[in-house]
Amino acid sequence: MAAAADTNQAVTVDADKVQFDRPANLVIGEGNVVAQYRGAMLRADRMRFNSLTKEAWAEGNVRLYRAQQEWAAPAVYYNFATQTFR
Repeated sequence: MAAAADTNQAVTVDADKVQFDRPANLVIGEGNVVAQYRGAMLRADRMRFNSLTKEAWAEGNVRLYRAQQEWAAPAVYYNFATQTFR
């Protein structure tokens, strides 16, 4: 499990395999990746998460759960801080 600092709540990233690229502030997860923050949950086969900007790039069977809604896509960019995705 990896966490990014926030004054109110940490972003958590869990996966079968987790790597850290500290110089780039990246958490890289492979296999059943789940990132959660402030009621939003992003699930995917693979994900890169920037702990400074709270940006996530997810690929493979992506599901975003937010505000009692679910979005599904093959790939998603999501910013947990601003709650924007594309």
